[in-house]
Amino acid sequence: MELAQIAFNIAGGLALFLYGMVLMSGGLQRAAGERTKRILERMTDRPIKGVLTGALITGIIQSSSVTTVLLVGMVNAGLMSLRQAVGVVFGANIGTTVTAQIVALRIGLYALLIVALGLLISFAPGEPFRKYLGQALLGLGFIFLGMTFMGSGAKPLQSLSSFMGLVRLFGDEPLWGIASGAIFTAAIQSSSATVALVIAMAMEGAIDLRAAVPFVLGANIGTCATALIASIGTSKDAKRVAAIHLMFNLIGTAIVLPFLGHFIGLAALTARDLPRQIANAHTLFNVLTTACLLPFADRLISISRIAIPEEDYGVERVGYLDRKMFKVPSIALEQASREVGRMARITFEMFSHSREILFNGKGDLFKIVEKKEALLDEAHHALDRYLTELSEGAMSKEESAKLSGLLHTITDIERIGDHINNISEIGVAKIREGLAFSPLAMEELAHMFDEVERMYVEAMDAFLNGDKARAMEITRIGPRIDAMKEEYMENHLDRLRRNICSPKAGVLFVDILRNLERIADHSDNIAHATIFGF
Repeated sequence: MELAQIAFNIAGGLALFLYGMVLMSGGLQRAAGERTKRILERMTDRPIKGVLTGALITGIIQSSSVTTVLLVGMVNAGLMSLRQAVGVVFGANIGTTVTAQIVALRIGLYALLIVALGLLISFAPGEPFRKYLGQALLGLGFIFLGMTFMGSGAKPLQSLSSFMGLVRLFGDEPLWGIASGAIFTAAIQSSSATVALVIAMAMEGAIDLRAAVPFVLGANIGTCATALIASIGTSKDAKRVAAIHLMFNLIGTAIVLPFLGHFIGLAALTARDLPRQIANAHTLFNVLTTACLLPFADRLISISRIAIPEEDYGVERVGYLDRKMFKVPSIALEQASREVGRMARITFEMFSHSREILFNGKGDLFKIVEKKEALLDEAHHALDRYLTELSEGAMSKEESAKLSGLLHTITDIERIGDHINNISEIGVAKIREGLAFSPLAMEELAHMFDEVERMYVEAMDAFLNGDKARAMEITRIGPRIDAMKEEYMENHLDRLRRNICSPKAGVLFVDILRNLERIADHSDNIAHATIFGF
């Protein structure tokens, strides 16, 4: 029964700790909001600044796994380069040690008080920022409550000879401790929880420093599993971010291992109590590894490119969407904006092909237009699902407004793709039936094509850059295009009366004008989405 009670206390305490980490990390991420993305984008132009930024962000959100997953997503979305990400990866490993320093404070007696305060602040009326901070405080309370349960579970372990024999094995054969720490951390997906469990055991005398340090080193390796899993299905550079994270911890462990006795001795000198020594060993390892590897950041990038080479074939780039970014809505929305930009580029290419079909008789391009239209539909459906799921989470008013604008705009882009496809079909019908437009009709179509295409390109550019002044100018183009269509319809009727244009060709001419007018209408919608939102 005693063994069962030990297992229940440790498992329950670990579960509370992990839940507390999720609550605290989620609350702090939402409180940071757009700031997290801005800091990561702007403060990473040099490796040392990247290290400081990574340490700061991870220290705030209390999870190196979350930081590295964010980096994988941002590199995949093109928001950050691989070179920028490397320094942040190094800093994230330092920042994550803040959790160990906190749990070594021995303030478990106040856990319930912290839970109560966090709950009160979470439910108190006021700004969302206050609610998020309350959630973070509630999570912190659960962390300390989990530590209390883990400690009570660990206390009887010192009387179990089999367990103490295993602990001595970790001290005598550190590779076993490193491997066990790596496997355990990979399974629970949190190095902070692993280190906290070791500290809880140390508080109750169930483990010594010689056995604890190898386990902590292994925890640093095991935490890389989260980023490696997150990189599945992403771009090559995103995969390299995860690979560099793993290399950092493997190389760091390889550097420390031959001098492990001296390293443990150094950690012992940093504090009098064992829990603080373990927390300090965790911090020392990551600081020393960063100091050793930062000068060789470029070499690590080169190794990652050898390990994960570029593929030498042309394929449509995978989309930017990554549901793992839902934890930081501002970054998830940035990814969605990039995907909207990709949709726009597909339609720009379709526009070019439809012009070639209609004006230069290149009917073989119609198959490409059809494929791109199918790709556009696929992107539209994926974005619609992504944004709908994202909207179900907590977001600021500005983020909700941006999401709504994106949802409306992707529908307009998809409809524009349909109209371009219609124009291409008309061009193919013109070629197949051997019809010809009069020179004046061709000149009018070319003019309207130019105006509508320019309007759409500028509307998309204004939307993606949030340029309201430019969008306002674009809304003035719509009435001109409507007037142009009416004028060209009148000219067309006049040509029919004078037998300059055949009735069959005339029907196609009118259909093209109508589709171009509808593209202009959807472009106007996109401009209004930029100005007013939805």
